[in-house]
Amino acid sequence: MKCKYCGANLQLTDAFCPYCGKPNPRAERYTKDKQYYEQDYAETSQKVKRVWKLSYDWMTRGITLVVLGVLVFGLLFVTFLADDHSYYKKQDAAVANFTSVSEQMDQYLAAGKYEQYFAYCKSYNLTGWTAGPFLPWQPQTKCIEIERFIKEHLNGYLAADSIYEQNDHLETIGGLLPEFYDTDSLCAVAKDVIDCEKTETDLRNIQKDLELSLKVCFGLTDEELAELPTMTDEEVLLLLEEKYER
Repeated sequence: MKCKYCGANLQLTDAFCPYCGKPNPRAERYTKDKQYYEQDYAETSQKVKRVWKLSYDWMTRGITLVVLGVLVFGLLFVTFLADDHSYYKKQDAAVANFTSVSEQMDQYLAAGKYEQYFAYCKSYNLTGWTAGPFLPWQPQTKCIEIERFIKEHLNGYLAADSIYEQNDHLETIGGLLPEFYDTDSLCAVAKDVIDCEKTETDLRNIQKDLELSLKVCFGLTDEELAELPTMTDEEVLLLLEEKYER
């Protein structure tokens, strides 16, 4: 390029003409444009690096989470298989020792030791068993399980800090009692294999055990206790609320 003042040859980077000393306006524009594009390039480069680093960090975290998820799933699966094997292994042990196990169950029932009975059955994973040689004890086991739930809510009712908590426990108890007294439902699964007389006797003794707790907790009379087996859950709840208000 040439100086517009003296016509001498100039470089684009010459701020002044080396011959006449006049300023070179195109050099000034060139310098400003160069600085602008260099700064823009540097900022864009930094943005790209930050985005890449963030993407890399997220990708690394994602891979880590996937690996951890696979490891946790594998561990849970192995644990499930081990527990499942252990679960059936205990039932097999109960079947192998059927005579001694069943005798111990009957001893607990006869002595009214229902907590011990349930814990003993649970140690052999018999509480949810609906088939096999221990099926004749299924009604008693189910009835005791419901009794345990009711007693838990009785304790919760007595320990409640507010009327709202008490009402929640009352409603649960009112809903469980009809199920507790429903002998036909309790015996439905095992009806073809049970000793009816023995089962009815055991169930009635379990019911009497709970009725004693209800009598102490709510002050129910013998007449009211006698009516419980025929009451609906709404009628039971009304009775308990009436006793509570007194």
